[in-house]
Amino acid sequence: MNNKKIVTIVDAPEIILTESELAGEALLKFYRALGWNGIDIVDPRKVCTTNAVYQRLYDVMIEKCPDPVGVVMLIVNQGPSVDAYVPPGKVYLYEGWVRSETEEDKAIRFIFTAIRENDGARLHLLNRGTEYQPWVVAWNYDEQTKSWDWGNYSNNLSEALATFLDKYSNYGFNKMNEGLEEEKNYV
Repeated sequence: MNNKKIVTIVDAPEIILTESELAGEALLKFYRALGWNGIDIVDPRKVCTTNAVYQRLYDVMIEKCPDPVGVVMLIVNQGPSVDAYVPPGKVYLYEGWVRSETEEDKAIRFIFTAIRENDGARLHLLNRGTEYQPWVVAWNYDEQTKSWDWGNYSNNLSEALATFLDKYSNYGFNKMNEGLEEEKNYV
């Protein structure tokens, strides 16, 4: 058993997506149902559930996204953790599972990068660390100029995830996080 302090034990929420919602909405609905306010930062390592709950969440997401690579990268990086000691149908919320943004959080951070093989184009989901529209889905970020070719700005992660998965699925991207050895922060 893990030595983290359990704050709350809750029933796992049942997630259903509407016709117009995209795969990324499933994770956002999952965390909102657990008590996330949509603003604070969720630490998915401190949200623990069973294999069955994780599989149901994955199944809901994969049903909405024709390319499973994007869904797998999203749920592996941002989805809850899994452990055999969690009782069936439950979720353990550990101390610190949500927290307010800090100054360290206010640097450009890459969440995901996808590559299109035929032309090398890169699609990024990043947080630029600003109060106004911090989430950006951007094409071809340039480290030297700290700029991108095109960007779709959003005030919330929900919209940004939906846009990223839509662009990933519909514009021929086929590799996720290729060429990024580690998460990069740019100030």
